[in-house]
Amino acid sequence: MDDYESRSIPLDVFVIDMDWHTKDNWSGFTFDPHLFPFPEDSMGYLNAKGLFVTLNLHDASGVNSWDAMFQELVEFTGKGGAVNKITDKTVPMNLVNASVTYAVEDIVLGALIKNKHVSFWWIDWQQGGAQGGMTGYKQNPTIWLAHLRCTDRHRVGDETRGMVLARWGGMGHHRYQVGFSGDVAALTWGNLAYQPYFSATAANVLFPSWSHDIEGDWSDQEMYTRWLQTGSFSGTMRSHERGMSAGGCGDKQTVTPSAWGPDTGQCSLIAPWEVGPKFVEANRRALQSRERLLPYIYTAHRSLFDSGVGIIQPLYYHYPKAEAAYRMNATHNAQYFFGPDIFVGLVTHPAGEEKGDPSQTLATKEVWMPPGAWYDALTGKVTTVTGESTMFTRGYTLGEIPMWFRAGSVIPYLPLKSLRTLVGVASQQYEFLGFRLVPGQQSGNVSSTRVYEDDGNSTAYLDGASHVWTDCNVSKVGATTVVRIQSVSGGAKPYAKFPTDRSYQIRMPNGLPPSRVGVSVGMSTAILDVPFVRFGAVEAARRAPHDSQWYYSFEEDEGLGPVIDIVNVPTAEAVTITIETEASAATSAAMDGGLYGTLIRAVYAHANEDIDRSNPDSNSPGPAFVSQLASVGDALESLADPSRPKAGFAAMVARVPALLANATEELRSKKISGSGPVGRANYSEALLMQ
Repeated sequence: MDDYESRSIPLDVFVIDMDWHTKDNWSGFTFDPHLFPFPEDSMGYLNAKGLFVTLNLHDASGVNSWDAMFQELVEFTGKGGAVNKITDKTVPMNLVNASVTYAVEDIVLGALIKNKHVSFWWIDWQQGGAQGGMTGYKQNPTIWLAHLRCTDRHRVGDETRGMVLARWGGMGHHRYQVGFSGDVAALTWGNLAYQPYFSATAANVLFPSWSHDIEGDWSDQEMYTRWLQTGSFSGTMRSHERGMSAGGCGDKQTVTPSAWGPDTGQCSLIAPWEVGPKFVEANRRALQSRERLLPYIYTAHRSLFDSGVGIIQPLYYHYPKAEAAYRMNATHNAQYFFGPDIFVGLVTHPAGEEKGDPSQTLATKEVWMPPGAWYDALTGKVTTVTGESTMFTRGYTLGEIPMWFRAGSVIPYLPLKSLRTLVGVASQQYEFLGFRLVPGQQSGNVSSTRVYEDDGNSTAYLDGASHVWTDCNVSKVGATTVVRIQSVSGGAKPYAKFPTDRSYQIRMPNGLPPSRVGVSVGMSTAILDVPFVRFGAVEAARRAPHDSQWYYSFEEDEGLGPVIDIVNVPTAEAVTITIETEASAATSAAMDGGLYGTLIRAVYAHANEDIDRSNPDSNSPGPAFVSQLASVGDALESLADPSRPKAGFAAMVARVPALLANATEELRSKKISGSGPVGRANYSEALLMQ
């Protein structure tokens, strides 16, 4: 847990596989005292950090004499019986005798939940068979175990939510939330590509919340990164250490790929940071991408509860008559909607047939662009698609996840850089809530989104009252944008954990520098000016800023545009933010034409050239056009200052096409002259050409 926290890698659920219990058998229901001498204390610590805890169960072996609660269980149920077959050594798994079944749930598992801070169960192994007195086939022990453990708490008057992570129990198992698809057969690109196809297809039977194994092969760290990216945009994200990184695989530097044996022939990689430096940032970036969208994801899960349509939505849900919407298959074209306003085109193949160093190769990905207007999150380009046959192909760096937002939409998010820690974030109420105003909204139109919130732990939301919807409505007239945020309780008053005060962040990708930002709260007609703070990002680092502010930001995965922080607003009141700009058709066209993508790729190219010090700025007095282009984003942050002449910002934007042409020629000249590795220059040039 400390490893995750110290590296700013998100962690919300602590999943402990079989090692948690004593080793008398494959199964067990008692904490191993060698690992956890005080399990209630260890699990309590994880809970205190905001983490939920789940433990792996293999029920088929029954409860045995080595388990701590065995004697109490036997005394309660009694021995013998042709059906129960309870002995001095074993209480067999039983799903046909309610007395025995409930006794195991209440005495053995109930003790772990009530006394050891276990949050829910991971039901493993007994899938589709005849264990526990079942007949097999449609009378499946897995679905009955899932049903039991989702309803146990309610049966004994506990109002916390019942949830399981379980193998598939057959049709109807969608009632029990989260699926574990079993151990991945082998760590191959083909198996990676199959998982998003599987999840999208499973959405058709109301089960879009699959959790697939995510682990990596030490011989292919590129595949591990792409697997983490795929998991970050799945219904449930879960890494799975299944014993393949220990034992014979313990020394990753000397073990051959066959050390694990003929079962898989691989040793696995589990920790996102135990990779080369070229991969660790990409892995962190993927996992943070999911955590950033937590309000969007949680709202989508509420929608799943209400409608049966989850966050994984095949393209044909939105475009049923378009033939291309059905092109995704089990081997390639991983593409689907992630909630209502985002679609992803996941990279599930290596960067090239001659793989080499993936940090020096772009992975080509082709996606189908659905009809409509779309904002490319990686380039900032706004594209309007009119037909049903538009394909888009681009090369992607190791850290990039192809992603588009519906133009003009409003995407809720968490300002991760303003959070003190990324461990346990999902269990916390939103103290700082962000809204991204996606470019493409037409003047005179109103865009909106809703964020669903409840206490995250109890079933009180079922009464129709103990929850809150936070509405964000955005209207645009000419060069003025008005954002109105208001929280509306489902009952007479918000639930107990709902914060009384909150801060908000507004991001406007591709937005021009405001000439004025104002805020009003509640019924007040007074509009207070929000000041520009040049280093506002520093003010908002690891906390909400002390005072409301706005600044201009050029940031990876966030885009280029104004950021507005409004702090300490009563949630019982509506807040209205007014952003005024001075229209500039040429500058706006450049922004919507992909300015951000050019600048961020220039940063990547500059960093790539700096590795061998082959940038002109390292060793010659030349103009160093790659370096100049890479610095434009930072320059625009400064030039957005209202105290500077407004023409300076527009002039800097206007310089970019010439800088790009000169930077590209600079890289080509370097290749011709032989100054520096040609492969590195090729990659830098490819970055700028995309």
